[in-house]
Amino acid sequence: MPQHAAAHGTSTIRGARHPVRSWSYRVIERVHVIGSGRVGSAITARLSERGVAVAEDDPDVVLLCVPDTAIADTSRCLAPGRGWVGHVSGATPLAALDPHERRFSL
Repeated sequence: MPQHAAAHGTSTIRGARHPVRSWSYRVIERVHVIGSGRVGSAITARLSERGVAVAEDDPDVVLLCVPDTAIADTSRCLAPGRGWVGHVSGATPLAALDPHERRFSL
């Protein structure tokens, strides 16, 4: 269930840099970041700062922050689920995320 921001104010998330209006809510609550290199570590830190749970259990989004050559193999190791699967490569096509139907790239 989405967490609603404080009524008529800004976010109650400690360390949040951007105010969240009272009408806002989180569509994504749990993210599993795979890869602990520069990109994976930076994304994990920003998500945590914003109060988004970074966890392996029942994620809404799985984000692959692995080398381009490992994206397809890593994707195939993930069980198809209800969530989204994405990667951060600018050179890798979305077909590398097969068999997942809900896929994206950043």
